Amino acid sequence: MKNAPTTGGVWDAFALPPNSAGQYLRSILGTDLFIIGSSIAPERTTLAANSLDKALLQVNRPRYILDLRAASRFTEVAQWLSLTRPMQANKVSFLMLPVSTAFDALLFLDKDDGN
Repeated sequence: MKNAPTTGGVWDAFALPPNSAGQYLRSILGTDLFIIGSSIAPERTTLAANSLDKALLQVNRPRYILDLRAASRFTEVAQWLSLTRPMQANKVSFLMLPVSTAFDALLFLDKDDGN
């Protein structure tokens, strides 16, 4: 779930980007909703240079959670997160989204064990 329109990859075929469940729920629940995005075993061969997944891989930890709400205290980090960036979706496509408004936190796992 995310609080951002669904754009990029196959979703660019739509004249208007479809709303996401996160946008709908955020409009009702406001800050009571906490959205955790995930990047799980991103496909390294297709990562864009400025992608969210590539940045998460550079942390060089096998798994972690980042609370993005705390990032606003760090100007450089907040600015990077506010830009629209590609993020892999379903291993074969990607989304374009402003990370800081799409998610409240991010879960990263470097491997997908298939379970």
